[in-house]
Amino acid sequence: MIFARPSRLSVRHSLSVRHSLFLLILFGSLMRLPALAQRAKDQAREKALRAVSIMDEGQVDEAIALLNEARRLDPSNTDYTYELGIAYYYKKDYQQALQCYRSIADHPRFNDRGCQMMGNIYDLMGDTTAAIATYEAGLKRFPRSGPLYLERGNMHLIAKRYLKALDLYEQGIAADPAFSSNYYRAARIYCNSSERGWGLIYGETFMNLERSSARTAEISKLLYDTYQEGLYADSDTSAGVRLSQRMVMGPPKGKKIVLPFMLPYTMVMTLSLTPQLSVLRKKPYSISTLSDIRSGFVRFWFEQKHDKDHPSALFDYQQRLAKAGHLEAYNYWLLMKGQETEMTAWQDSHLQEWKAFVTWYTENPLKLDEKHTVVEAR
Repeated sequence: MIFARPSRLSVRHSLSVRHSLFLLILFGSLMRLPALAQRAKDQAREKALRAVSIMDEGQVDEAIALLNEARRLDPSNTDYTYELGIAYYYKKDYQQALQCYRSIADHPRFNDRGCQMMGNIYDLMGDTTAAIATYEAGLKRFPRSGPLYLERGNMHLIAKRYLKALDLYEQGIAADPAFSSNYYRAARIYCNSSERGWGLIYGETFMNLERSSARTAEISKLLYDTYQEGLYADSDTSAGVRLSQRMVMGPPKGKKIVLPFMLPYTMVMTLSLTPQLSVLRKKPYSISTLSDIRSGFVRFWFEQKHDKDHPSALFDYQQRLAKAGHLEAYNYWLLMKGQETEMTAWQDSHLQEWKAFVTWYTENPLKLDEKHTVVEAR
């Protein structure tokens, strides 16, 4: 039997059907690709979150394995490489950590924290020159980075070049007003110098930005001790402050204050001592006495309109606390580590006031930015 050959038309129809089926299959596969890609990204994110969680618990090797899986699932996400670098850093495998950061250093999403980590790693590896070069290159790329100014200042601090360290900490404060650590470092140096006034201002600012850490407790005690050293009474009719010898201190070079800031600060602080003269002849001063002095300072500062010539977000915040009726509770919180027994007794006898302060303070933090700084510079 001779089979009939299919007509050209039927062959074309058959091919057309096969082509249509292929397109349908291909289209279906393409439709699934975005869904599969998103699923991979979701899985990568879950693994990375798990890695960060267990890394904080000390399970570093397990975290490294999870982060490597996350990178395999979503290789375009540099966050996983960044976290992997932290994991190797915790493991003290500095060479691997450095390799992670080098691999993403040119990526647009690489930030100042990555530069900070790289510099720290070089420093831990004993390469101080490379560490400094990394911080300086980072500051050129991220000129408003508080963390990089901090690290550059720390290099001088370690070498006991305190004035150079202070200059960089204050540059960091001016560049990144909401970053707490530069205030911390500057406060510790100033409170142990003749320029205690700046130590008080920077220390208080730090405590507002970092409210509940071991460093907060440290600075609370430091502020209390600084007041003890900086205030004095010669008699029942004469008192003064030892807060500054230079009077004119402030933001870093290139920034000028319209009028000297420390002079009126010292004068108003002295004026606020007057009602406490008899008490000041006996040390140590109680938190209650210091609270009255601080409250008097706020009142006199704004009565004399120094806020117009010397604007300060910190003093404005103290005024807000006073108007809200929470300045006394705030002062006790600020100086709590100086006299912990007195602090506890005050809390017990002012429980409602303390609770009201905590609520207000939680809802109304001190906010600092380029337009609202501790010392306004022009």
